Amino acid sequence: MISWGIVFARGCRRLGSASVTFAILWTQQRCSRASGNTSRSAAHAPSAPSPVERGLGATVIGMPTTEAELAALKPFEFQNWVIQSLQGHHATRRTGDMGIDGCTFFNRDPIQVTRSERVSRPVLDGFQTAIEREGKQHGVVVAFSFTRGAHEEATRVRTEKGIHIELLTVREILRARGELRMPDINEIFPTRERPSTSFLDLPLPVARKKSQRPSAARLIDSARERQAALSQG
Repeated sequence: MISWGIVFARGCRRLGSASVTFAILWTQQRCSRASGNTSRSAAHAPSAPSPVERGLGATVIGMPTTEAELAALKPFEFQNWVIQSLQGHHATRRTGDMGIDGCTFFNRDPIQVTRSERVSRPVLDGFQTAIEREGKQHGVVVAFSFTRGAHEEATRVRTEKGIHIELLTVREILRARGELRMPDINEIFPTRERPSTSFLDLPLPVARKKSQRPSAARLIDSARERQAALSQG
């Protein structure tokens, strides 16, 4: 999950954690672009739009945008950023004690967050046990970087036991957050005629007078009539 090309290649290879994360991040960027919301605090709302939205020129203050800024976060803030970037769920205390910090949204696959460089084989050994304990076949480990031994262990576990452990770096998540976005309509149709006014400038419809509004009893009767009509149809 990761840059567009990297995630798409992984997603085509298998429908697992990487492809799910790709879909999640894509949806996240669509929603962020559509709503235009930004966060006031990186720790409390890390799923806000990227700092500089191309085409908008908006700047988000206080949002971590580099590996150095993320490394400076407190452990729980960093974990919160990762889990929300993947649009996952935080683990309960009982599950967290077993080396699982969260799970993916769709398949509930375990996620382990490690705020470390060069994460090695022993971390994957423990995470593999946690995945098996949960009865799953896929999992994601997020860190700043991984050793060659960690990649070799992930390959061995996948080949020998059929357990897919996705090794996801913080850099890949940052890249995905910046690249996966919905293009502005003016980018899709650069030569289109732009309206002089926006729908936001249109006046609001006039509210009906109180005497013209249906009563609560009428609304209840209407709902019942509708339900009866549907049941008969």
